[in-house]
Order: sequence, then structure tokens, then C-alpha cells
Amino acid sequence: MSEITYAEAIALAMEDAMAQDTSVVCLGVGVTDPTGIFGTTKTVADRFPKRVIECPLSENTLTGACVGMGIGGLKPILVHARMDFLPLTMEHLINSAAKWEYMTGHPLTMVVRCIVGRGWGQGPTHSQNLAAMVAHIPGLRVFMPYRPVDAYYAIRQALGESQPTIIVESRRLYGTKGQAPNRLGAGGYWGYGHSWSYGPWTESRLASWPSRYDMQIVGIGDALVEANLAGEAMGANGYSVQVIDCQQYPLKYQHPLNERWDWLKATKRLVVVDNAPAFCGLSAEIVAMAAESTHRELRVIRVTPPSTPCPSAAHLEAEWYPSVAKVIAACQDVLGIPGTIPAMLEPQTMTVPSPF
Repeated sequence: MSEITYAEAIALAMEDAMAQDTSVVCLGVGVTDPTGIFGTTKTVADRFPKRVIECPLSENTLTGACVGMGIGGLKPILVHARMDFLPLTMEHLINSAAKWEYMTGHPLTMVVRCIVGRGWGQGPTHSQNLAAMVAHIPGLRVFMPYRPVDAYYAIRQALGESQPTIIVESRRLYGTKGQAPNRLGAGGYWGYGHSWSYGPWTESRLASWPSRYDMQIVGIGDALVEANLAGEAMGANGYSVQVIDCQQYPLKYQHPLNERWDWLKATKRLVVVDNAPAFCGLSAEIVAMAAESTHRELRVIRVTPPSTPCPSAAHLEAEWYPSVAKVIAACQDVLGIPGTIPAMLEPQTMTVPSPF
């Protein structure tokens, strides 16, 4: 099975889309730079120079231009190198792009790629994950791809939608490798989800499907890195853990997540991991959905950064974000396990696991 990096998957998705549809254009600051936004736009800039447009640094103007392009029948892909400055575009995204199909009945296809920067060490104003802010807006879809194949299909499918899509990319995932996408099967991706299983599956567990797990961990976007590493550590210590990805918002599109609440009814133990603060965040929405869906006593812990700006110093930044150790500690807490279970692998040496 061939592999591809996360950045290569994004580049391939854009190249395939632009080759198949002449209405797809790409614009942003740095899209024609030799580094090509971490290598994701270099191929299309070389192959389709007239449809890859280098622009001045004016997020509000660029977004408004993309809305106009979408209304006119083009399919723009706008690249924001830092999500921190997406608030400058809110007038166009909230009152124009998100509402266009509702108000007129006409489609507006538009993709906004936003990059978030855990690990950059660039502090309060250059490392913020604002996915919850845009996920709150009716008419906007938000996708936070975790694996290379997720990133490929997110872009391909978004370009076939009648409403705008925000794709939140994590810088630390660009170099990770995973399964290459089926380039002929780009359709029908929304609503598809994944899960990973760790630990023993005894015959008694297999005989009773909903109760084969001790607990569930939900990872949001790139927080699946810590979620999977924690799940692996728990599994190595004899606990059966299911890690569920949560990449799409509104959550009504995450159909498998809804199905897995049945398993949560049996375990009644949940840990949610997010790299954005907890208050009014996506983790809060997931916990609310879990409570509404299970209708039972639920033991749940959220592992998130504190509600403060992210610090710049590397050692403080590392402490600010969720770590594998923090997720393991939360798992032990919901299971009532004393002692300390060590992490088996640090994120710096991570690989993206394959779903079962």
C-alpha cells in the first residue's frame, strides 16, 4: 500500500481538482512562493500559473473577492497561512458566504484553508485554533483532517459542495505519512469517520459488542495524536480503549460518531481531547451530545488548554497544550485507576495510525 504525506495529499487534491475543473482557482499570500505553503501549492502554481494568484496581505479583501468569485461561478480555494487572522474576514464569511444559498437558492462553492500552529512557538497571536468560532455559524462547514487521506478527500468533496467549507490544517501534521487516497473516488466523503481500538478483545467482549470497551476517547483534529498515543498506552496496560476521530462540524455530518454513542452507553466513560480552550469549544459540544444521546450517568473529562492565550516559550507552550501524559491521567481518572501509566511514545516521533 503506497503512502503519502499530509502536505502531499493536499497538493495532490488541489492538482487533481484543478486538472478536472477549470473553474477551480487558488489564491492567497505565498501561494506562488518557492516553498508553496509548506509544499501544498507549489505543484499547482507550476502547472496552472494563470489560476494560482499571488495576493497582497489583506485577509478581508481576499475573502470578499473569493465570495464574489463563488457567486460568479468560480470555485476559489483561499489559503490563510495563519488562522489567527480569520476574524478579519468574518463580515464576508458570516453575512455573505454562509447565507448565500439560504437567501438566494444558488450555490456558493468556496474553500478556505486555515493553518494552525501548535509547536511554532509563536505565542498568543500566531497559534490559535478558532475552529469553534466558525463551526458555530449555520451555513459553514468545518473540517479538521487528521490523516493524509482525510485531507485529500476534504478538499475534493468541499469543491463539490454548494456551501463554503473551512478546512483547518495542523502544521505539525504536514510531514506525517499515511495511506494514499483513491484518486478516482473523491465523492461521498462527508459523514465518514474513523476509530481505532487498543487493548484486549476477549471472547466475552466480542460476544457483547457494545461492552467490549472500557472507555472511549474522542480526539478533535490533530488532538488525535495525543488521543491515539494515550489509547495505545492504556491498551498496553490491559485496558480496552476506543479512540474516535471527530473531524467534521456541524456534528450532524459525523454519522459514525452518533452510532458510537451506543457503545458509550455501555462504558459510560469518556475523555475528550482538544487543542483549543474548553469554554464554549467543540469539546463542550461533543460532551453535550454524549449526554443527550446516552441519557445515563456519564463520567467525562475534557483535556484542553486553559482559557488563556498560548505562551511563546517552548517549555511553557508544551505545558499549555494537552500532552499524552495528561490524556492518560484523564483516562485513569474516569476508570478509577490508581498510580501512573507511562506514555509509550512522544508526539515528536509519532506516526499516524491506520483505522481498523
